[in-house]
Formats: sequence, structure tokens, C-alpha cells
Amino acid sequence: RMVPAGEIWHFELSKRNSVDVVRWHPGKPLFYEEPGDNGTTVRCINTYRPTTRIPMAGDPEPFITFMKARIKEDKVREWVFDRIAFLVQYPGKRCPAIMLFVSDDGGTGKSVIDLILVELLGRHNISNIDLETFSAGWSDFFKNKLLVTVEEVSKKGSQKADINSALKRWSSTKWSTNNMKYGKISTEPDEMFCNFYCNTNSDTAMTIRDGDRRVLIYKFDNDKEELRQQNSDEGLALYNWCEEENGYEIILNFFKTRDISKFKPFDWPPQTKARQEMILKTSSFKFKKLYEAWQDNHWPFHPSIKVYCPYHLADLYGIDREECLTQMQKY
Repeated sequence: RMVPAGEIWHFELSKRNSVDVVRWHPGKPLFYEEPGDNGTTVRCINTYRPTTRIPMAGDPEPFITFMKARIKEDKVREWVFDRIAFLVQYPGKRCPAIMLFVSDDGGTGKSVIDLILVELLGRHNISNIDLETFSAGWSDFFKNKLLVTVEEVSKKGSQKADINSALKRWSSTKWSTNNMKYGKISTEPDEMFCNFYCNTNSDTAMTIRDGDRRVLIYKFDNDKEELRQQNSDEGLALYNWCEEENGYEIILNFFKTRDISKFKPFDWPPQTKARQEMILKTSSFKFKKLYEAWQDNHWPFHPSIKVYCPYHLADLYGIDREECLTQMQKY
């Protein structure tokens, strides 16, 4: 029989584009295959969409100068750059490291950093939530997201430990049966790709222990009241550069072309002063009392004392003996 050419074209096209399942997988092409049951092959269509920003060669100096004013420790700042570059270059690979930035004073530049990250990764791949939403555990805000920004991380009492536990679980789990607030529980586990970036104005935001290796905690160096106007001016200048002079595209190119061959995504982030202070103030508060007494030469210490007895001091302050010995060696 006579068949119109258009009919054949549509028929062949539909066969070529037919798939078995719909997936959301950063780093995969639009159509790809994965192993199925009993040696079969499953054909997938990928609904992931990267950022619409196109990398552009240029000098990222405004961004780098902005970050140097907030993170003056070179080792920490370079790690942060590598962490972001890893996410930009390999969105389909997990890195359990979590960034937590602390600033007591307002206007230190966290919002501008948030905005830049949104443009680097794509607005549709970002979830910005408050702590209450995060604590509720609904998966709507984690599923099919590359970055989850949690604002104003801070709780009281035992809830501080719950925040840390939830962050560790969500940042490292590979597959999750998602409990959707605005939908049904998923019938099969979804592959998780979300990364976490947190802000807080509290140096006791959550309970951190020495063994917690995933969180980078850094208190911004420009977190000073006398720098408030300068911080505001710097943030506005960077925002204008990004919006009016292709700053987003230049920063994207900076991270796309950054050499991260030595970056190890599962290594510990740099240890910082802010991290040690949070450990002292949350999980080691008994030792903190001992530490403060030693700093101020209060009882049971005295300026003339050169030899200390960790086990005796542990008993005086109600601290585990081995933990007290470890902390005294450390501090």
C-alpha cells in the first residue's frame, strides 16, 4: 500500500525515542541505558537540565577578592573552591562534605554567595529551605536537586544533635525511598544527588564531635559590625558585576576549568578554629569549663603549676577520663 513519507518518519522516530523508564541523573546524556533484571537492558530518558549559563573566559578577580575578604585562610578558601568546582564538573558524583558558614552580624555576603551558586548549577536544581522544613524530613526538597541550602541552622538542646545526624544521613545516602509531602511515597528508591550548604548566626548551631568528619565550619573573617557598610558595598559591587558584566558566566568558567585532580571528595575538610569552638561549646561543654579555668588560672589551676593530672581533673569535672586526656593533649 502507499504510505506517506511523514508517517514512516514519525513511526521510526517514535521507535528510536521509546524508553522504559524516566530518570533524573546529572552527568548522563538525554538517552542512556542501564542494567535491568536477569541480564536485560533498560532504556532511560534523562530529565536533568543543567544551568542555562554558558561558561565565558574572563578574569574572575571580583569574585575571588570577595571570597578572600570572607575566608582569609588560604587552605580553607582553596578547599571551598575545589568543593564547588567538583560539584560543577561532576554533578552526578557524590561528595558528603557539608559547608557551614557562621556569621553573627548581618550582611556578610552569604546571600550573594547563595545567588551565585544558584546560577552556576541552575535554578531548577536548587532547593532553598529553612530549618523547620529540613527537620520535617519531606523528600520534595531533596529529590532531583543538586544543592540544598539550609538557612539559619540553630536549635536547642538535643535537637542540635538531630540536625547533624540528618545532614550526615542525607549527604551520604545513595538511594532513598522518598516520603513526599505533596505526593505519594515512592514505590522504589530514588538515586540521591543532593549536596548541602548551610548558614547560621550561632556558634552553637548543632552538636559537633571530634569524630564528625563531614562538616566544614568557618566563621567569616568580615563578620564585624564596623565592616557592615563595607560588606554591603562589596556585595552590591559583586552582584552588579555578575548581572551586568557576565560575572556568572566568568565564575562558571573559573570552576569548570579549575584543576581539581588532587581534590579527594571523601577526605576530611580542613579543621578550623570555628569547628573546634563549636565542639567545645556543644559536645565538650564540661571540658570547656576545665579549659576556661586553665586559661584564666582559676581553681584547680595556678600559674605555678606545670604538671597536670588528667584523670584527677576528669573526676573533678565529671568527664570521661580518656576523653579528658585526649582533649588536654589536643588543646
